[in-house]
Amino acid sequence: MTDATRLPTFDLNEPGTQDELYERYADLRSKDRVAHSDRFGGYYMLTRYEDIKAALTQPDLFSSGQGVTIPHFGLPIPAIPLESDPPEHKALRALLLPLFRPRQVAKFGEYVEKVTTELVDAFIERGEADLKAELCEVVPSRMTEHFLGLGDGEWQRLRSFGPKLLQTSREELLAENESVARELMSFFREVLDRKRADPQDDLLSLLVTAEVDGAPLAPDQVLGMAILVGEAGHATTIRSLTSTFFMLGRDTELRRRLIDDPELIPAAINEILRLEAPSQMFARTVTRDCEFAGHQFEAGDKVGILFGCGNRDEEVFERPDEVDLDRRPNPHLSFGVGIHRCVGEPLARLEMKIVIEQVLRRLPDYVLKHPDDAEWLPGFRRELAALPVTFTAGTRESA
Repeated sequence: MTDATRLPTFDLNEPGTQDELYERYADLRSKDRVAHSDRFGGYYMLTRYEDIKAALTQPDLFSSGQGVTIPHFGLPIPAIPLESDPPEHKALRALLLPLFRPRQVAKFGEYVEKVTTELVDAFIERGEADLKAELCEVVPSRMTEHFLGLGDGEWQRLRSFGPKLLQTSREELLAENESVARELMSFFREVLDRKRADPQDDLLSLLVTAEVDGAPLAPDQVLGMAILVGEAGHATTIRSLTSTFFMLGRDTELRRRLIDDPELIPAAINEILRLEAPSQMFARTVTRDCEFAGHQFEAGDKVGILFGCGNRDEEVFERPDEVDLDRRPNPHLSFGVGIHRCVGEPLARLEMKIVIEQVLRRLPDYVLKHPDDAEWLPGFRRELAALPVTFTAGTRESA
């Protein structure tokens, strides 16, 4: 067993860590392939790209079935298919894949454009806005509402659960965490009951009628999958959009290149996702005693996968801290690797492209109010608390 006391220590939940995150990551990579934290019962972390990729592609050794968050997110049922292992995982994921193919996702472009136009219209005449609260949080949330088949306005209730679960789990407020988890499950049970009674052409209706090997999904399987798609369907895109506009607010030369040539936006999205992974860490559980990344692990050990650290590994990425729109290939880890690669990637890319295009067209001169005093929230995600900006007031485009 590895002597944890000899490993570099690191904790994403520690106040101030997010403010100097990438300096800390560089220090970790220089010291060891593995780091450790005593928090939440103790866990290890992989710091280098090749080790992270190897772990993600060995689900028999690094299991997702015992939870993928540190600390535990609070739900008493697994969020499948993310928190499942082969052979169960393949059939569950196969239910979702057809809905997220690029051709299928493309039909949502008009809806995303419409929502984005409405939201920008609501603040463009003011000459100032909180881009996170008024745009980045709302577009992915309303898209998720539309995609799942929720009722009008239910996105606001859905959006409220995730931050509460993260905060209460991080602060180890167990009673409060369990209470929020029950509320989230109750919310989705009510929605799923509606879909069973009156199926529509939406994702949740598909889940309540889906079968695997000729048998319907168990109620908890339907619920776990609905919660995963509902929560992951908007939270990571919110973070990615907010980070994008923060970076473009600080790098006006890059912003000008994208304004002058919007065809570069997909490459910029790829680089920003690499540099600011929306989920900095997911977890795996070691299934058997083994040697990995130069250290001994025991069955049951929790291991954090530091996506953001691997994404800046100088052994894989030349000039890892710079935006390079010509980076080919760009094998970043932000959507995952292996059997658990994010199924919603095409939809996230579509939303980001449309929102970025419209902001750069309509608010080309926006200025960050606090470029050097941003508040990064603690925990395993990379998320700004707010993004207040000013800009030259413009005109509405919708009737």
